[in-house]
Amino acid sequence: MQGDWYAESLRLTFFALPNWIQRPIFSEITGSPPAEQVVRPPVQLHRETGNALGAHFTVLQQPGRIDFVLSDTPNPPGIAVEVTKAFFWAGPLKECAAAFDQAVARAVPVVASAMRTAYAVTLLKQTETASSAMKVLKEAVAMADFDPEIDSDFVYQINRPCVSRFGYKLNRLARWETIQSNTLSITGGIPSAIPINAAFAAHLYVDVSTDENNTKPLSEMTLRDAVDEVRTLALEIIHRGDMK
Repeated sequence: MQGDWYAESLRLTFFALPNWIQRPIFSEITGSPPAEQVVRPPVQLHRETGNALGAHFTVLQQPGRIDFVLSDTPNPPGIAVEVTKAFFWAGPLKECAAAFDQAVARAVPVVASAMRTAYAVTLLKQTETASSAMKVLKEAVAMADFDPEIDSDFVYQINRPCVSRFGYKLNRLARWETIQSNTLSITGGIPSAIPINAAFAAHLYVDVSTDENNTKPLSEMTLRDAVDEVRTLALEIIHRGDMK
């Protein structure tokens, strides 16, 4: 996977849905039934999960919001699974984004109205060395002053608000950082002090959302436009890096 951005997850969220009543919607969004459904009326939680759209899909309904998430398939609880990769991802960004677009297109008419929406993507690009990960981030955050050959443990986060083409405020939050995964040997229940294998990656989180102070519900047509715009801006940050 080295050299490409891989998606850990993609998320579409709707906030403050007028007159929304929680109900099963996984099948409407993915075209297949959920593998698991958890309903907790006392806390107004409704969660549906299952493998769909080429990855693991979650629909989480909570008071005041609905999240649609495409991610890597989790390990079954309580079952030992051999770890074959240093990091976890759903797949290449291009393929995951195309699959998630199907869910997004179905979600808008199902939700129909919301005060606010957000589109978030978490990505990683695995590299051979820590300095290589720093070089990836140097290209994405060119205005940051650091030397990839010398500096390490890089974290850069910023929200660059902008005005939507429809006239309302948009938040463009992005965070770039380096991450490392270590494999340890365990002898007699005691892990070794020195990792036997280390993996490195550039890590990126992008979250573009509409104005949190909006008090007027977005109808299906305006909501579709808003979702399309936050999606477009999120992908633009991924491909172009930090933008003013």
